[in-house]
Amino acid sequence: MDWLSSLFERTPKLPEEFQWHAKCRDKELLKRPLEEVRFVALDTETTGLNPRTDRILSIGAIGIVNFGLHADDSFEAVLHQDNQNNEAIAIHEITPGQSKLGANKTETLKSFLTYLDDAVIIGHHVEFDRQILSAAYQRNFGFSLLNRSYDTVNLVRRVDTHFSEPGLFKPEDLSLENLCQRYHLELHDRHTAMGDAFATGLLFVKLLKRLQKRKVRTLKDLLSR
Repeated sequence: MDWLSSLFERTPKLPEEFQWHAKCRDKELLKRPLEEVRFVALDTETTGLNPRTDRILSIGAIGIVNFGLHADDSFEAVLHQDNQNNEAIAIHEITPGQSKLGANKTETLKSFLTYLDDAVIIGHHVEFDRQILSAAYQRNFGFSLLNRSYDTVNLVRRVDTHFSEPGLFKPEDLSLENLCQRYHLELHDRHTAMGDAFATGLLFVKLLKRLQKRKVRTLKDLLSR
């Protein structure tokens, strides 16, 4: 039985053009050593914080293989949007004019899905990015994103004993900026999708090396907690 047949019952029906996307759920991927897994650190800048009603303004992503970030394996795009949340512009600095000149949403989402392939998505509070991306794919193509994902917040709590007990830290200590300062990681272009994706990737790689010393060897070992 091939991987597509084995996934038939538990993978949502995909349009014919996107049948290949089902391979993201292939169980064989879980057996891969961490060094052989392709991770993609990503970040989205959005019109707001509601995945159902808000929209993606920009996407930034960078590939990670064998504990290294690869600049030649990256994706960056500003998407066309007609509506903006003026209060959020001060954070992401994407003006309405830039949004209106942005790339076609449908074509960009297609290109991004191809770029992702079967990579494991890495994000800081990744569930928001997953939900808003899935909502976009659902609206445009009728299916949700199937890539596995892992949150750097969970990784921090798993590796750093300072974050093992709620009373030892403040919620803001888990912000991407504060964590990068804690682990002496240099930040560039904060609050841009690519800048935050790069910072997330650096944080992930640094902490993943610590986790590997605890005999976390495969993707299944990583995702099991």
